[in-house]
Amino acid sequence: MGGKDNDQIDGSDDDDDLFGNLGNDTIAGNIGNDSINGNEGDDLIDGGDGKDQLFGGENNDSIKGGNETDLIFGNLGTDLIEGNDGDDSLFGNEQRDTISGNSGDDLIYGGEDNDLLDGNEGNDALWGDDGDDTLDGGQDNDILTGGKGNDILVGASGADTLTGGEGSDRFVLVSGFGPDTITDFTSGVDIIVLDGGLTFEQLTLTLVNGSTQIQVNNQILATLNNVDPNLLTVTNFTTSIF
Repeated sequence: MGGKDNDQIDGSDDDDDLFGNLGNDTIAGNIGNDSINGNEGDDLIDGGDGKDQLFGGENNDSIKGGNETDLIFGNLGTDLIEGNDGDDSLFGNEQRDTISGNSGDDLIYGGEDNDLLDGNEGNDALWGDDGDDTLDGGQDNDILTGGKGNDILVGASGADTLTGGEGSDRFVLVSGFGPDTITDFTSGVDIIVLDGGLTFEQLTLTLVNGSTQIQVNNQILATLNNVDPNLLTVTNFTTSIF
């Protein structure tokens, strides 16, 4: 257990319970299934190997999981959270957090405020919740849900499912990526971002089973569920992400 100052706390090869308390602490769990709580201060937490439970506590923390299945909570503060390997569950909670799943099939939850979520490798599920969030699925087949606020959703590679939720959301399409399914596009509210040099003139919009299929050079980029392509114009598209 740490004290009032800036402490260096190292776990053992066993299952450890480590507490930072006050100060800007550096805490390493090492091997074992560890529980680490940074408490107050801007803490640096590394779970190491094992199935760890990591809690940032108050202030702005940097929290990193290890090679197995970790559970990480940023809690208060603007936190930097990295899952590393394994199928991790990562929660930013309050304030502006940056969360990366890295390898594995991860669950990533931004919480309140404007968060940046990156699934990276694996079949990930990203939930922005409150705030104007940016969600990037990365590789493989991901599920992205913006929640409240004006969100930016990037499926990237893989067959991804994108749901903006409340607010005016931007769905980013790139040639060579996809095919994505956009579940709740609303004309006049949401917008499609054409990135990587794509233009509206290159697109083919086709009605397929009551939905709009967006193609370029016979490649399916996305399907807009329950949207009539005859009601879409160039005004529904932009080349600006922000």
